[in-house]
Amino acid sequence: MKITALILSLLLVISLFLAATSQVSGSTSTTKDDTQFGDNVSRVKPTKKANDHTPGPPEKNKGKPLNIKGIIVSKNAGNIVIAQSDDTSIAVVITTDTRISIATLGKYGSLADLLPGMQVGVQATEKDGVLTARSIHIIPGKPAIKHNVGMVADYQIGVSITIAARDGKSYTYLLSPDVKILPEERLSLLLVGAYVTIISPRDFTTTDLIATGIVIHPGVPAGQETKITTQPTIEPSVQP
Repeated sequence: MKITALILSLLLVISLFLAATSQVSGSTSTTKDDTQFGDNVSRVKPTKKANDHTPGPPEKNKGKPLNIKGIIVSKNAGNIVIAQSDDTSIAVVITTDTRISIATLGKYGSLADLLPGMQVGVQATEKDGVLTARSIHIIPGKPAIKHNVGMVADYQIGVSITIAARDGKSYTYLLSPDVKILPEERLSLLLVGAYVTIISPRDFTTTDLIATGIVIHPGVPAGQETKITTQPTIEPSVQP
């Protein structure tokens, strides 16, 4: 009787063990299948393969930024050439997007405002050996007053004065609206043939010579006549 009960107990344990093993095996198989083919697979973003040459998002082509400082030596419709402090020259392309700043005039300018002899600072980008200006600003020179002495060759009241200078060259100056003519008692002597000193500030924003002052001398100093090779007109073009 006891032997029969023991045998039944062993058979029950074996049956339970086999049932548990079958459930575990089924669960494992289902989990594996779900991982490979279940809903989760569609939500996984595949990584890029090593041999996949599909281009990624385009990069912005800004070029290498550069700062340039120097003096304009020449220009044309498409670029300017700048002489740098190390005696090297560099060409910079000007585009419609280039901002040209003229601080002394408080405005933005154009390529026409860039003149040889001006000192400029340039922010540019470099690509394939080509420099393109993003912005250009004109650097004002140190304040300076220039004096030029010579004989009046032409005088247009309120407009201009031309002198044959001591260096043998002729110079035409536009008259500033507030030009000062001194001394006042010699104003009547300001004619062609008068000996004068022209006072003109240096202005890098224009190639025009501007007279802000005219000093009239009582006569031509001795020996100065022979240094003037340019012949003035015989009669004054305008009587003051």
